[in-house]
This record gives sequence, C-alpha cells and structure tokens, in this order.
Amino acid sequence: MTDTEQKRTIRLLSVCAPVYNEEDLVEVFYARTDRRARGLRLRLIIVNDGCTDRTPEILDRLAAADPRLRVVHLSRNFGHQAA
Repeated sequence: MTDTEQKRTIRLLSVCAPVYNEEDLVEVFYARTDRRARGLRLRLIIVNDGCTDRTPEILDRLAAADPRLRVVHLSRNFGHQAA
C-alpha cells in the first residue's frame, strides 16, 4: 500500500472561529462543536473580535471549564478576516 492509499486518522482537530457579539449563539456553537468532535482530540480557539455584549464573559466561563477551549480577546473589532 502506498502512502496515499493509507487510511488517514485525525490526531488532533483544531477549530478556530472569530465571533462578534454572539452572546445568543456562542454557547450553542461551543456545544455543537464539542458534540461533533466526540472521540477526537479537540483544540477550539475562539477569537473575540472586540465584542461589546456578554460574549467575552460567556467565553471566559466556558474556557474556565474546558481546557481544550482557548479564547483570544482582541482589543477592538478588526473584522472577521483579520480575527
């Protein structure tokens, strides 16, 4: 069997997502990502793109409970492409 024919396995799934004022949806996104990654090693990075709602507090609470979640807080809104 050649290298390209060998079955690949996921050793670590890394997901990076920017958010901006998503207090109503960020927990849903986190829960769905967690559920879909069951059985896989997961690293979830969520970038707070200068949110002005409760999103930063929600993210900090989630990250305190789950070491797989990393939160990056930007100082202001840079836009989702830059975040």
